[in-house]
Amino acid sequence: MVRTVICTLGLCALWYLMSGLQKPLVLVLGGASAVFATFVLWRMERLDGHRLGYSLNPFRVLGYLVWLLVEIAKSNIAVTRVVLSGGKDIRQHLFRVPNTQKTEVGATVF
Repeated sequence: MVRTVICTLGLCALWYLMSGLQKPLVLVLGGASAVFATFVLWRMERLDGHRLGYSLNPFRVLGYLVWLLVEIAKSNIAVTRVVLSGGKDIRQHLFRVPNTQKTEVGATVF
């Protein structure tokens, strides 16, 4: 029960952070969608008896988040430099990457 409540609250918080909307109707609909998603997850676990197990080390997650933020900042600085320099260094082109996957799921993930 506690896991279900935490999952629902986590989904609500994630939805709110990603939408940023504060209108009452939108908040209610977002909360309802989080409750519905948690209900579907609960039903799926009851039917097949398989729980999604995960083990996260908080220090490694924090390290990853720091690394990710640094990489995002570096890429933003690089793009800003190119844009502010007049755009003469921009070389846009397309290229093909060989796709060896046989299934649609494999090609989608690739």
